[in-house]
Amino acid sequence: MLKFDEEVLKRELMKRLNYGESGAEFIMEKLRNLDDRLQPVLDRWLEGEDEPDVAVNGVTLGMVRKYIDRDFLYAMIRLSRYAESEESAARFLNNPERFRMRR
Repeated sequence: MLKFDEEVLKRELMKRLNYGESGAEFIMEKLRNLDDRLQPVLDRWLEGEDEPDVAVNGVTLGMVRKYIDRDFLYAMIRLSRYAESEESAARFLNNPERFRMRR
């Protein structure tokens, strides 16, 4: 479970990513339940780093963003799933193209 100052995160979501108040609250709820290994990434993002990266079970946040084509916070949510399941991470690593989002 990630820890963060709710007011700071809400302000950053609204300022940097143009979320409305209800959208920011929705994302904050999702972020609370992420794997603890993602805490340093969220902290660096809150400090102003645009593209912090981390690897869990061999999958990096950058890979998730590249192949699944999600913005930073949705990629964090997906990466948390790979942190919770080595099997899911291995499937992704075996063929990341298969997970690519179509536009």
